[in-house]
Amino acid sequence: MTHQIVALWISLIALYFLAACNDPTPVGASLLENDGIRVYYTDTVTMLTGLHRGDSVLVYHPNPENQLSNYLFGSMQDPIFGKVTATIYAQIQRTYFEAPDFTEAVLDSMVLVLPYKADGFYGRTTETFGMEIRRVVDDMYADSTYYSNVQFNTSIVPIGYTEFVPNPNDSLPLKAYTGDDQQGQEVQVVPHLRVHMEEDFANSFFQADTNYFLSDSAFLAFFKGLQLVPTTENSGLLAFDLRENQAALVVYYHRDTFYHQYGFPIDLRSVRMSTFTHDYSGSTVETHWNTPIGQDSLAFLQGMSGVNMLIEFPHIRQWGEGVVINKAELEIPVVALSGDDPIYSPPERILVAELTENNTLVAIEDVTLNFGDLNKLNITFGGLLETNESGQQVYRANITGHFQKMAHGAALNRIVVTVFSKPDFAQRAILAGNQRPEMRPVLKLTWTEL
Repeated sequence: MTHQIVALWISLIALYFLAACNDPTPVGASLLENDGIRVYYTDTVTMLTGLHRGDSVLVYHPNPENQLSNYLFGSMQDPIFGKVTATIYAQIQRTYFEAPDFTEAVLDSMVLVLPYKADGFYGRTTETFGMEIRRVVDDMYADSTYYSNVQFNTSIVPIGYTEFVPNPNDSLPLKAYTGDDQQGQEVQVVPHLRVHMEEDFANSFFQADTNYFLSDSAFLAFFKGLQLVPTTENSGLLAFDLRENQAALVVYYHRDTFYHQYGFPIDLRSVRMSTFTHDYSGSTVETHWNTPIGQDSLAFLQGMSGVNMLIEFPHIRQWGEGVVINKAELEIPVVALSGDDPIYSPPERILVAELTENNTLVAIEDVTLNFGDLNKLNITFGGLLETNESGQQVYRANITGHFQKMAHGAALNRIVVTVFSKPDFAQRAILAGNQRPEMRPVLKLTWTEL
């Protein structure tokens, strides 16, 4: 739960442009009589919509509670959103309690264990995926913050490679070697990918000076980390769980007839992140980049560091003086484009943020009010994907508090619609713009005149 809550903040670090506008007079407003109180309602608030390229998102924070829950991986070609590439950087560590002892031992194999995170998979993930592992040669600092456009230098020669078809649902039977157990014990472990490291690298690692294994700092000076690079282009993205305690670089070795294993874990001490590169060349999204604000029939929304939606209310001040906003509910329809692949499902939840004068995103108060309780957030803010009585998929979000703030001039008259837990998920959605005649985003507004 904590990771989901923190993800509310992480998901609000992206920049894109969409605008919405209100008429100077609330056209279509109706008066609701209630014991002499003048209560008005309208759903004809005009909104101008457009696009703005996204910026990097936060992918590593020193506080483990603020770190990712899904580590996305792959190179996905999307018919509407173009190509996105997700790579992974991760440090491995010594175990907490003991240094490895490889003296007078014989190396059997070295395996990188990467537990799957099935709920982070997206698109078509039954294809063959390729992965190359490279050695990081730059320092990664655990007390720093990193964003999704960061790059670290790596070795040219790969230290591991595999091609595989993911199986995120079935546990695996493996032999575990502990103590002086000669034959090992068979255990069931979580679904994961096992990548055998190159022999030359494994030997150089296994035969390294023992002083490198005596402290965490000495070990990280010797081995700074791994980069996982996709080598195939696919129709989906995978996700790994680097918070799972079985994520590790495991060394298997023996002395005489006694077999052992030592795991160098990816754990709470490790810098670990996914980084993203979006290429919209030749995509449907690219054809909408230069459409003027308010003149487009579509808007686009994507996880990772992808596109967001921005809505502007240029005449919002008419609801400022002498008015109390009772409720402002944003409703945005999802559009099913001809030729799109239904395997690319829309995100389950959106979030709304204020785009400030310096182009940073800040969670609106309707989100932060109950960000500590997702059940309450569902009720007070919403943002969940719903199907209305006509069978149309829509997002509904309560922005009452922030709408009043904008109306009083305490915030700029623009909001950003973004994906919940943006760097954790690859989901995307095609949304209705204000020029789409058969369905368009609306703001259902109820207010009281004082």
